[in-house]
Amino acid sequence: MTTPSSGLDRRTAARLEQLGFDSHDGPIQVLNAGHLQTATVVLTFEREHRTEVFQYAPSMLQRCFALTELDAICAKSPDLLDLDLADRIVA
Repeated sequence: MTTPSSGLDRRTAARLEQLGFDSHDGPIQVLNAGHLQTATVVLTFEREHRTEVFQYAPSMLQRCFALTELDAICAKSPDLLDLDLADRIVA
């Protein structure tokens, strides 16, 4: 049960529409390895999602975090927000 235009499960597409995402705003795409080739950092909601990212792109190991992990990193380094993007990534 996928929608022909997006490849999303119909229930997922319906739920996204309920949340205010409109297909006219741009295409909704399922994550694939191609998306990760140009990503600087990837944030996921859960650690399980992070594991899925690693399956697509093992090279993302140092650049993919679950939000709970990012929260812990920021708590230990509150000055991160004072850095520019390149320095934040290194930190």
